[in-house]
Amino acid sequence: MQIALVSVFLLWLLEQGAESMNYRWQWYRIPQYLWFTEDGEWYAAELLQGLKVTLEISAVSLLCTLVIGLVTALLRRSDSVVGRGIARAYIELIRNTPLLVQIYLLYFVFGPVLGLERFTTAVLALSLFQGAYTAEILRAGLLSIDKGQFEAADSLGLNQTDSYRFIIRRK
Repeated sequence: MQIALVSVFLLWLLEQGAESMNYRWQWYRIPQYLWFTEDGEWYAAELLQGLKVTLEISAVSLLCTLVIGLVTALLRRSDSVVGRGIARAYIELIRNTPLLVQIYLLYFVFGPVLGLERFTTAVLALSLFQGAYTAEILRAGLLSIDKGQFEAADSLGLNQTDSYRFIIRRK
């Protein structure tokens, strides 16, 4: 109910502002940017094509983010000093740099040098950025597991994979 009231208020405010500036909304122009027909065939216009690309980038980035985040979180929890150092350096570098700066660096600097396409550059930028945050979320989840569960798995002589599969459980 509150969302509806806020939405109605914002629409009213928008309409009042447009009226005070003598602006007339031109809603009839929007469909030409969504679709068009040619020889009886329906084609997606710029906005729908952009939506399709956005959804593709988001889906691929999500999968890459999960992989990067999981690998980085496991590196942060590993016994390897080098692995922990690399993971920490990656997380600190990415989390302390604005996303827009990372996108510019990847697109204008590293993209041409490595020969990356625009789609690949976008996926890489979003995946690296979100991967750092996902790694910290996953690491925090692993740290929240009670120490006794790890001790129980060790006492049974299970390896790390079987420990997580059969013993380690969230409360």
